[in-house]
Amino acid sequence: MDILEKIENIRKKPEHIRRRYVWVMVLICGALIFLIWMFSLKNSFYINKTQDTSASKDEILKNLKESGKALNEIKNGVNELKEVGKSVENNSSEIANPVLENSNSSNLNQ
Repeated sequence: MDILEKIENIRKKPEHIRRRYVWVMVLICGALIFLIWMFSLKNSFYINKTQDTSASKDEILKNLKESGKALNEIKNGVNELKEVGKSVENNSSEIANPVLENSNSSNLNQ
């Protein structure tokens, strides 16, 4: 029986039968995907076990130290930006006050 004939045969069946075919195919495809995933997971564990773990631990520690240094630099930069923001805020309020006072006194004179 040809695959196209089989598809036509399934199309002619009632809806509840066609739904069974769909669910059977979904289960088969899901099982295949699960099996492929299990084999790839098994292989990845095997590859990780065969590598030198002491070298990878040293490398991880080195990367963590570098990340810590980068975080400290970022924190310092953020603190500097906060200080700049505070000084700009203070300067803008000092500049705005005389302008407001002048505009209020000119409004009173009119």
